[in-house]
Amino acid sequence: MWPAQIPPEWHQPGGFSNQGLAAASAYVAEVRGRDRSCRITGFSDAGSVAPLIPREEADWFVSRGMSLFNLNQALSPAYITSDVLNCLLLRDDVYRVFDDAKLVIVPKNGKYVSHFVQQTTNLGHLYHNCESWELGVRAEFLYARFAWSVLQLHGLFVSTQTRF
Repeated sequence: MWPAQIPPEWHQPGGFSNQGLAAASAYVAEVRGRDRSCRITGFSDAGSVAPLIPREEADWFVSRGMSLFNLNQALSPAYITSDVLNCLLLRDDVYRVFDDAKLVIVPKNGKYVSHFVQQTTNLGHLYHNCESWELGVRAEFLYARFAWSVLQLHGLFVSTQTRF
């Protein structure tokens, strides 16, 4: 199924851990505890827990069976993307660029790196092609986020009607 379909270079050693099962209401605290700093910059003043597959794409998430990769299999549909393996900690300015689909995390030379797909004021200059800190997320979610960002670049959005 999915793991056979994503390119093998997206699967990195030590990609995620199966630490405790977070309830939907506790995932923010668990991600903050796991990551402790921004996964792109390394700054410990990171402010936001960023979902790889955004909450507004929950219908797509469910229709494509992505919850199979959640650590918490008991999440309700309202919180289906609020799983610790779909979220990472980002500094607020990095999160805004990430949320605008200007930043993706991709595998390069056996490591995950930040890759800016659109120009930014200064973040791209500082962090383009920099190795990410240990992510703790599923490769399938990273790959889906990459595809989502590329579609955003082309003025499309992922929906349940989209056929790949």
